[in-house]
Amino acid sequence: MNIEYMQSDDGLVHLINCDYEEGSLTAGILCALPGAKDTCRITDGTHAFVVELPAKILSPSDRTKAFNVNLDTLSYEQVQFSTGNEGS
Repeated sequence: MNIEYMQSDDGLVHLINCDYEEGSLTAGILCALPGAKDTCRITDGTHAFVVELPAKILSPSDRTKAFNVNLDTLSYEQVQFSTGNEGS
């Protein structure tokens, strides 16, 4: 499954051009802002993953970018947002 853009719940991790296959998520580009944790939940609004980020790309003071990063997925869920018409 290909996913164009994903973001962590706290907005500190951004993934672009992702490919998910058999428990592994590959990010074409991974951007991490200072303060990002080594485990985070990312979503595109339809799919959500809890992933483990490589410690070598995290920095407490600098924004980091990495290319073609393989991420282990700790969990996966399909997300369905409410349309706001429930119970009407």
